[in-house]
Amino acid sequence: MRLFTERAQAVAPGFRLTGQNVGAVAEICRRLDGLPLAIELAAARVRLLPPQALLARLGDRMGVLTGGPRDVPERQRTLQNTLDWSFSLLSPGEQALFACLGVFAGTFGLPAAEAVWGDAGAPGQADPPGLVIDILNALVDSSLVEAETRGDEPRFGLLETIREYALGRLRDGGAWQQAHERHAAYFTALARPAESELRGDGQLAWLNRLED
Repeated sequence: MRLFTERAQAVAPGFRLTGQNVGAVAEICRRLDGLPLAIELAAARVRLLPPQALLARLGDRMGVLTGGPRDVPERQRTLQNTLDWSFSLLSPGEQALFACLGVFAGTFGLPAAEAVWGDAGAPGQADPPGLVIDILNALVDSSLVEAETRGDEPRFGLLETIREYALGRLRDGGAWQQAHERHAAYFTALARPAESELRGDGQLAWLNRLED
């Protein structure tokens, strides 16, 4: 919020945090996942849009977060440009999996990523063992995917701002329907045995699994 205020005052010297706008500024920072560039670009809009109006337009982050300083590299002038640049550094396989991961609204495990990936990187060919985990590792190293460990299993996830970009790439790449069908099939298969299992001794384990 300090960063937002500093950048907002650079374009609108009279800007101050008040009881009327502090909630909107906090929500803007939260919706932008605390990403410094995104916050800076959002704050630059305060010259024309008060925080409450800016917040209402964040459903289209890529369209709103433009207009960065002219004295920085082109890739840093919009959030879209920055993510395009990061995406261009990925291998074709990494690009394909990253786009597919946009279907996950929350965190996901390795089996779910493997199910959604399918043959996206090598049509008609079986993926080599360990391919998905290797690509996920590369995406984590690129700061496009976050990783954590819950119990004995790794969990992965995308910040909502990054996920919006991944979904755009998925749509543009033509794999939208295929990825969503695989996502639905995986979780349908996961949930199907739950009804009987939740009445047995494994109830707690299944509740935890379904919650994840």
